[in-house]
Amino acid sequence: LETTSDAVRDMAVKGVTVRQVEEAVALCLQGGVKPSVSMMIGLPGSTAEIDMASVEWAKRQRGVEFTWTIAIPFPGTAMHRWALRQGRWLCGPKDYAAYDRTFPVFDTPDYPAAERVSVWKLASSSVSTAGTMLYSAMLTGRPD
Repeated sequence: LETTSDAVRDMAVKGVTVRQVEEAVALCLQGGVKPSVSMMIGLPGSTAEIDMASVEWAKRQRGVEFTWTIAIPFPGTAMHRWALRQGRWLCGPKDYAAYDRTFPVFDTPDYPAAERVSVWKLASSSVSTAGTMLYSAMLTGRPD
């Protein structure tokens, strides 16, 4: 899913709507399968308000596990091309060792890195985030 904003999802060329994902989650739950939904903070075109709307949506979901990451513009992707044109790089665009899903490698004037990290921390601490906690434990060597 990554975001509940269809406008941001359109920019990321995801090809499905939020409603379609909601229907898929409902089908999983009806079939006894616990869905795991990946969410991203700081996608191109997103803002703190848009990302917080995704957090609020996630809080209302029951029986769903969420994994929260900060958007990473991997080379060869539309997000990477967008970040090269419109983002401010916080490391070199080819400094792949710095590509960490818990800290931005780029930001924008209207959504600075510190604000992205704050939203990510809030999402990770307030919504079912077993995958994010595991990832954090792997990075730090200790569970959160």
